[in-house]
Amino acid sequence: MKADDVIVRDVPFCQKELLRDVIVVTADTELIQRCKRAAERSSSVGAKSLQVIDPNLFLQDMESVVGDTLANIEQEQRVEEGKQLEQSNDDKITSDMENE
Repeated sequence: MKADDVIVRDVPFCQKELLRDVIVVTADTELIQRCKRAAERSSSVGAKSLQVIDPNLFLQDMESVVGDTLANIEQEQRVEEGKQLEQSNDDKITSDMENE
């Protein structure tokens, strides 16, 4: 059994038995059609959806998410460093005042 066969077999299983939406990331038009047919054959009340995503778009979206996450982490680090510097300056001022 090939990987494509496993994917096609598992689309309806995930939709009906696991009650999960299914996302298939592929540019393979034959695989897309096979997955859609499998999803249509198994469609019933309560069955979840099938989404097909182009791999290039998926990678672009992932790069965007990672970039945004890294930017947020860097911003949080700058804020924390600023707080630490401010606390250090406050401590020095307090120490200088006590020594006078």
